[in-house]
Amino acid sequence: MARRILVAEDEALVAALLADLLEEASYEVTLAIDGEQALQRAAEAEGTGRRYAALVTDLNMPRLCGEGLIRAARARDPDLPVLVVTG
Repeated sequence: MARRILVAEDEALVAALLADLLEEASYEVTLAIDGEQALQRAAEAEGTGRRYAALVTDLNMPRLCGEGLIRAARARDPDLPVLVVTG
């Protein structure tokens, strides 16, 4: 079974780079353009019984920042590993 990673990054080039690196390491990657979309993707995954193994997030994003995303994601899954990447 593939390890699933949710990546929230609003810069397309950075998101593509992160996805490529993670996929080369045998992760299944789902991209979100901001925190709101990431929460939607997480809810969709939970609805199918498939959770993410980790969250990779930028801090500065439109609609919902990385800090807000982390708080909301950890409210659902307190043990969710989070990696913050920011410029």
